[in-house]
Amino acid sequence: MSMFLYGMLTLVFTLFIFIKPRVAFYLVLGSLMAFFEPLSQIVLFNVGESNVSGYDLIMISLFFYIAGRLLIHQRLPWHPASVRWFSALFLWGVLGIARGIPRYGYRAVGEARWYVIMPILCYYFVLMNFKSKRQIRDLVQTGLWLLLFALAFRFVDYYLLGGMGRLEWWAFEDPRARFRFIGANTNLLVAWALILLILFYVFGETKKSQFLFYAGFGLLSTVIIVPQTRSVWLAAAVGIAIVMIFVGFHFARRGLPLQGVFLAHIVLLIAILLPLVASLVGGELVSKIAQSASFVKNPTSDPTGYWRLLGWQQELERAMQQPFLGQGLGGYSEWFDGQKWQQVAVHNGYIMHFSKFGVLGLTLLFIVLAFWYKEVTKYMRLEKEEYYKLLVCGFQICVLMDLIFAFFYDFTIFFWLLLAIGTALVRSHQYERFLYMDSSNGARG
Repeated sequence: MSMFLYGMLTLVFTLFIFIKPRVAFYLVLGSLMAFFEPLSQIVLFNVGESNVSGYDLIMISLFFYIAGRLLIHQRLPWHPASVRWFSALFLWGVLGIARGIPRYGYRAVGEARWYVIMPILCYYFVLMNFKSKRQIRDLVQTGLWLLLFALAFRFVDYYLLGGMGRLEWWAFEDPRARFRFIGANTNLLVAWALILLILFYVFGETKKSQFLFYAGFGLLSTVIIVPQTRSVWLAAAVGIAIVMIFVGFHFARRGLPLQGVFLAHIVLLIAILLPLVASLVGGELVSKIAQSASFVKNPTSDPTGYWRLLGWQQELERAMQQPFLGQGLGGYSEWFDGQKWQQVAVHNGYIMHFSKFGVLGLTLLFIVLAFWYKEVTKYMRLEKEEYYKLLVCGFQICVLMDLIFAFFYDFTIFFWLLLAIGTALVRSHQYERFLYMDSSNGARG
């Protein structure tokens, strides 16, 4: 019965994507923001030795949609150059699946969901369906509203509707988990939203309301701090530092002490908001934040920090068995944490990418990023509208933040989406020139 309902839902959602692709994608985006952990971790049923989750429903529907579009009339995009390098990277990932199948069977496809299949589908979906600047602007704005809704829903569910009770086993192992009403991926999105908020406020692309700006900044900062995801803390600190340097250079001629005033407001807001939040979610919040911050000074003193270091060492030793090509997919990751064997990927995207795809895979990834940064930087010089210049500037900072985050977790699905949106903006120039030439030819005819 579960398989039948799952199949029907997949069919219905696939048809919905064909009818309303962008609306369906907003639904996917909001679901990943609000329900990433349940969608990816809760097993709905088994097919043989394979676990099937809600994440697979999204993946299957997107696959049928893109395959259908390619069969009917549309070709895969090949411009600019970063798209071709992305295609090479994804092709190497597909070969990683093929290399793993003889040894691991379906497990190779199962592990590829995170490293290859979903990134491919989301990347090409964005390029196929968001072609104009107006469409991309709608995507960004809708994404921000979806994020706010996801945060409100997760907070209410976690603290008011018993969501925290469902994670009591986790809280027993790590008391700080009681404050983690959102996962690391969603928390990183909040840091991205914070960066965009600062840029658009400072450079006048939002209404100059200091109260709303500082209230929004304070709330987003508190949301970043409370769940105590240290990798997001580091990424956000780097992102804010880059923005402040950028803003400082921009306003240097005016002699405005903008950084000092801004930082003073940050300290004041956090000092006010943290006790208020602590009274709502638990009085131990401040002490747990201090405990989490000790990881920066001495990683081995923190249990989860030491846990990571052990995993990194063992996965690197495994990766060095095939350093150039990598192991391929299907072997997952298994390592000893000092007390028991862990069957989870070590929390370092670079090490896992090296382990699975080798030096060749890592090289392709860095080539992709180099071309992407080059293209969006050129776009910023050519673009005349300030909104899109700031948007791309924010994207560049957010991608860097994800690269920092990946040292302690992995490359998120939102990382690939952000790269796709940046490339879609670069491609929008070509698309709009085509529309202009077409309308001009029609007028002459």
